[in-house]
Amino acid sequence: MAVRKQNEIAVSIPFDKIKRIQIYENPKGKSLASIMKETGADYAINGTLYNMRTRNAVCPLRIDGVTKFAGPYKYFGYAWNTDMPMSFRTILVPDYEWDNWIACSRILRNGTMIENMIYNSAMGGSRGRTAIGIKFVNGERRLCFYVCADRNGYRRTPQKLAHLLERYGWDDAIMLDGGGSSQGYFKKEQRQVYSSRRVAHYILVYMKG
Repeated sequence: MAVRKQNEIAVSIPFDKIKRIQIYENPKGKSLASIMKETGADYAINGTLYNMRTRNAVCPLRIDGVTKFAGPYKYFGYAWNTDMPMSFRTILVPDYEWDNWIACSRILRNGTMIENMIYNSAMGGSRGRTAIGIKFVNGERRLCFYVCADRNGYRRTPQKLAHLLERYGWDDAIMLDGGGSSQGYFKKEQRQVYSSRRVAHYILVYMKG
C-alpha cells in the first residue's frame, strides 16, 4: 500500500525496538522514497543544516566515526554509537568518543521550552519544521520525530514548535533543518510528509524483526 502524504506527523519509537539509527549521506540527491526502498529503513527524517551548493554540513555532524563538520564551538546535540541505539543521548558536541552525532538548535530541555534558543535568522520565522528528541511513556524511553510541511496552516516558529512538543510530552528536543527541507517517511504508519527537496543527509531508523 502506498504511503499517504500528510502535512504534519509526530511519532515516538521505543528504543528497545530499534535495531539501528543511521545518518545517511545523499551526495547524488536521491529522493527520500527511493532511499527508503534502497535501505529498507522504517523511519526517516531530514538532518541538520547544510550548504545547498556544496551539500556539506554546516552544523556538527559525525557519521560512523568520520567527522563531517565540527566547528570552533560546542553545541548540544544527540550522539550514539553505531549499532547501539540504546546509547543515544544528549551531549555537547563535538565529542570524538562517539561514532555519530548531529546538532542544530536545542529548543526543549527537561520538558520545557528553552527561552534563549540559539539559531540564525535563516531558521527564524514561520516555516516547515523538523525535530528529533526523547520522551518517556510509562517509564519507557522513546525516540521522537516531528515533521510539518512548509505550507500555510502548518508552518511554525521555533517557539511554537517547542510549545507543541511540550504538549506532546517530549523531554528534550533539537530542531533540525526546516523550510523546504522538512520531510519525513514513516513506513509503519504508511504516512509521509513530502518535499521535493533532496537534502544532503537523512536520519534513518531500522526496527528489530
